[in-house]
Amino acid sequence: MKRFGISTALVMTLGGLAAVVAACSGGFLGNDQFEDKTDGGLGGSSGSGGNGGTGGMACTCPTVPPCKKCDPTDCSIVEDPAQENMPCGMDQVCNGAGKCGFKNGLPCMTDDQCSGYCADEVCCATPCNEQCESCNVPGAAGQCTTADALPNGWPDNSCGETFACSNMVCALGQALGEPCEWATPLFGPCVNDKCVGGYCRLTSGQSCDDPVQCETNYCDSTTKKCAPPPAANPDACRSKEIDQGRCKADAGEPCRPGAQSFIKCKTGFTCKNGLCVGEETTSCAADYQCFDYLCDKTTKECVPCPQGMTCPTPPIPDGSYCREDTDCNTNSICTGFPQKCKSK
Repeated sequence: MKRFGISTALVMTLGGLAAVVAACSGGFLGNDQFEDKTDGGLGGSSGSGGNGGTGGMACTCPTVPPCKKCDPTDCSIVEDPAQENMPCGMDQVCNGAGKCGFKNGLPCMTDDQCSGYCADEVCCATPCNEQCESCNVPGAAGQCTTADALPNGWPDNSCGETFACSNMVCALGQALGEPCEWATPLFGPCVNDKCVGGYCRLTSGQSCDDPVQCETNYCDSTTKKCAPPPAANPDACRSKEIDQGRCKADAGEPCRPGAQSFIKCKTGFTCKNGLCVGEETTSCAADYQCFDYLCDKTTKECVPCPQGMTCPTPPIPDGSYCREDTDCNTNSICTGFPQKCKSK
């Protein structure tokens, strides 16, 4: 039979091909209705009998935000625990939980600003909220440190203004490294009753890295512990002098005048405003090292101020011992244990 000039055989052949194509595309749904089960392209043009289209194209990942990555299977945005994608801003890092934050040790107010926690006003690796723990110890900012040498009223203020750390717990008194004055002959103001040379100091056997930290004014260079200076070797002291089992204070080191100072300034130096300064003709390198605050630039010796004049108190440079912030330059503070001028 022919219909519109097309043979019956041809119609049957085309019908069979259509059935095959339908079967390969997902199967029949009733009479001559098919469901496409693939993401493939469109079939050939109607009536041409051409081949079908190719399979679906691979997905294209959108812009990936910080601390995320693109899942290549479906182009979805997922967390990046391996931190392979870390385009955080300056001084920020990805914390492994899908958030950018400031690096440990940088200033903060809340946890949200940090990659970890905000403790003692700096970003910290841990909560650091136990007694005598601090994440803002000079030289170790960003790492939780357990230490006795934390000033009263440390940023977390866990011990309060009138208490300080002693043997890793809060105790009444001034903290190690804080300036002190003896209140009575029997009881000192320090948490360990070691107010020596105007400072609360460590006792023998405790770890140290500076002689001024120790009650004997001597830190053994081998053991890195406070100890009595070797009586037969005064040169072991920075001042080269020993007095009553303690090294005398060297130029610029902390001191306290009077009979209860325990640590005296070395020969040729006097205790003034809490620091040992040179008397007339002693060697000097800067004005602040001299009693009259005047160092002759030619002879490099301390000289008196011109008659009738008062030489101004010069600022103490960064890295030198101090008693309070006003001792230092305008942009520096007096901090640490022992206290030294340091840029803000």
